[in-house]
Amino acid sequence: MSIEIVYQVINERSGEVIGVYTDKKIANIVDQRTDALYEVSDLLEKSGSLSDEKLRDTIAEFILNNRKELFDVLKSVKDIPVEGEEEAAPLLTPYEPKTDDDVSQEDAA
Repeated sequence: MSIEIVYQVINERSGEVIGVYTDKKIANIVDQRTDALYEVSDLLEKSGSLSDEKLRDTIAEFILNNRKELFDVLKSVKDIPVEGEEEAAPLLTPYEPKTDDDVSQEDAA
């Protein structure tokens, strides 16, 4: 008789077994990916334009599988300021050449 320890990853929504693994680390990775997939799918559902669950899950899986490339693209995206909110001062002020008035005011001081 032999005893084998296995780890089952179970879909919390449907209760079905997603996979059976002998390595606990791999089972945890699959579990975390599955949780992330459903969280992304839920976010897509909130958009209101994706009512098909299978399509949302497919898009969520694509996002997870291509997250590095997606994050590289999103790094350069800035939020659009909302009217009425105070914008942060720029870190550097643009160079403005001195005018004759500026020079004469410095000489007078």
